[in-house]
Amino acid sequence: MTALAANSHNTADESVVHLRRGLIGHGYRIIPVEGKKACGLNWPNAKWTADQMDGLARLHSDATNTGILTGHVVAIDVDTPDPETANAVAAMVEQLPWASAAPYRIGKAPKRCYLFRTASPRAKASTGAYEIGGHKCQLEVLGAGNQFVAFGVHPDTGSEYQWFNGSPAETPLSDLPDISPADIEELLARVEEHFASRGTLLKRASKTPANDNDRTSLVWSDHPWSMLNQRAYDHLDDWVPQLGLEGLKRYHSGYHSVASFRPSNSASAKKRGRALNIQPEGICDYADSNKGYTPIDLVGACLGMQPHEAVDWLTERVGELDNGTPRIDTSKLTSKLAGDGTTPEMSKLRERFNVTWFGDIEQGKPKAWTIKGVLGDGEMTTISGLPGTGKSVITGDGCFHVAAGMDWFGRRVTQGMVAYVAAERRALTERRMVALRKHYGVYDVPLVVISGRLDMTSSLVDAKALANVIKQASDDCGQRCVWIVLDTLTRVFGPGDQNASKDMSKFIAACDELVRLTGSHLTVVHHTAWSGERGKGAIDLDGAVDASFLVSKNAGTYTLKCDGANDGEEGTIATFTMQSVEIAKDEEGEPTTAPVVVAGESVATKMAVSGYAKKVLEALRAAVANEGVAPEGPSFPDGVSVVTEDQWRSAYYEADANAANGTLQKRFVRAKAMLSANQQAQQVGEWFWPT
Repeated sequence: MTALAANSHNTADESVVHLRRGLIGHGYRIIPVEGKKACGLNWPNAKWTADQMDGLARLHSDATNTGILTGHVVAIDVDTPDPETANAVAAMVEQLPWASAAPYRIGKAPKRCYLFRTASPRAKASTGAYEIGGHKCQLEVLGAGNQFVAFGVHPDTGSEYQWFNGSPAETPLSDLPDISPADIEELLARVEEHFASRGTLLKRASKTPANDNDRTSLVWSDHPWSMLNQRAYDHLDDWVPQLGLEGLKRYHSGYHSVASFRPSNSASAKKRGRALNIQPEGICDYADSNKGYTPIDLVGACLGMQPHEAVDWLTERVGELDNGTPRIDTSKLTSKLAGDGTTPEMSKLRERFNVTWFGDIEQGKPKAWTIKGVLGDGEMTTISGLPGTGKSVITGDGCFHVAAGMDWFGRRVTQGMVAYVAAERRALTERRMVALRKHYGVYDVPLVVISGRLDMTSSLVDAKALANVIKQASDDCGQRCVWIVLDTLTRVFGPGDQNASKDMSKFIAACDELVRLTGSHLTVVHHTAWSGERGKGAIDLDGAVDASFLVSKNAGTYTLKCDGANDGEEGTIATFTMQSVEIAKDEEGEPTTAPVVVAGESVATKMAVSGYAKKVLEALRAAVANEGVAPEGPSFPDGVSVVTEDQWRSAYYEADANAANGTLQKRFVRAKAMLSANQQAQQVGEWFWPT
């Protein structure tokens, strides 16, 4: 990866001011630095604004380096001069979840500093310092009250700091990869073990997050209260869920929750995040100066009890000492059982999973479809093709039909809201939607076009954010979102490598999260390799989708083909051509056009040679003439009259009375599909009319 040097950030006041304003705009807190020394009497609490940068530069004219305050920013400083050791530690850092998106800075190689973010700032933590290869080596995780030099000149080398994989100047704080306390703990432990196996300890580690949850803060003795605390640590499930803690969630062998029992400076307790960590190793409130609790202390704080009352409460739940074995008071448990033999806590835990016994599986439950035989409800598919094969056009056409409730190439659809994420060429996508609107004369369907920067590999953050936007749109229109399209994979993938299984697996995980949160079908529009045989990139995507589709072009005719499906139809789904629709004229009268899909000749030919199809179409016209009504709503063309499917079917049965009822039914269904595919019959919701 190429390095991003700080260029003239350290030499010209105007450049320094411009840089610092940009960093503040990206959400960072900055500090002027002279060499490596932060300036200002109370610099750890500095909250400079962009408007103050000119004055700050004049006040500290010698401080031409720029530092970033840590806290919400987490800086992992590989303070290791030994090259072999530095590379080994860097490899461990880069194995952290989403570390591929972490910018890192080098001032004096081989040392380096990686940037992450956290919602719950904590104090600095570090490994011990070890002598390895004649060098003092250490890993530091900078937190609240620290800073690192981000831009300027390193005082030892005389060279500018360099950034790789992006920099704070171009990467907003919100786009940094997230890091959890558990990730930090695991990293520090691994690096400590690596250092210890190769060097001599010079100085023990600072208080690390792993040590914050430390039972050694207790007084170990044979005192009943000490032994009760020990039993409580070993049986967290028997009492922690009963404390009424806000936001309680499973985390490793214990729980995370909001410490809602203590005051907060935030407007709501939820904004503090789940800073209370309850583990068999100990209990720590990371957002309250890493304050530790014993189980008895925590019960007293949560339930407002005196110590002796908390002891009695805990004893009821984890039992008295009996030859060293905790005894559970089953009478207390039985009193809390629900009618199905579960406690409220057990029910809460079971909500994480869907459990259905073999004998309870619903008999004959049909599969739900977004488009019958093509897109299953709540599933994931890909539509791939070479550039210019119409993959986005045919996908947009399908989206319109689903949103409008109109059959698509003769296939029934489940009408609902559709979200088209145009990460590539939003303006072009919107022109195509205008063309569909004009072509069909339908001007109001629940279809929303969404654009913006998405990163579906660095973390689940963007998948969750997109789900929230879609849910809001669903609430606004009052309809459930049934289909989401991501166009294209390349533009939403993020900084990962599409050919790497580990990065493709992260993308799939983000897609799964989007489907889970919305319950919608998800289609990813993708490019094929130049062979045109499959979507490019790691094969993991092929195995993750429920169906994959390929779009190809041959002499002006386009084909949509399913080349693999779990339980849908394979083979040719549709053949089509494209027709240009004029949507505007420029100042010189030149038209602006966009394409719409027109059913292929093969479909039209089949329609024309089916004699009974002509009778079905004539029956529709007759039904409209005799029973048609003027529909309400902007989705219908002006002046049109419509009938229901039952009215249409009755008119056909009456016109073709010589055939048996079973035959009539089959003919009607087939003809209706053909007429819809050939756009000779239109549908919006329950209403039909001829064109």
